[in-house]
Amino acid sequence: MMLGVDLVRMSWDKQIQRAVIVTADSDFVYAVQAAKDAGVITQLWYSSELLVNQSLLDVFGADPARRPISDAHFSGGRPEGHDRQEVTMEYGR
Repeated sequence: MMLGVDLVRMSWDKQIQRAVIVTADSDFVYAVQAAKDAGVITQLWYSSELLVNQSLLDVFGADPARRPISDAHFSGGRPEGHDRQEVTMEYGR
């Protein structure tokens, strides 16, 4: 719950520009929508092995906002079709 609150607060306070969410359930749907409404770029990473909640997929829209995580992400190589991207996040004031 507190992660969702932090996402909303930091989005509207303009403390973040980008948020990456790693989940498969709908707990973050409203927080992500609020972040998007505040202009934050959001991206969903989810397990390709799990069933992902449809309302969560809907709030993120189409690719490239949604990315499945596979075993290849943890084997030292890059999954096919995924370019390496550097993501920097700042937390706090």
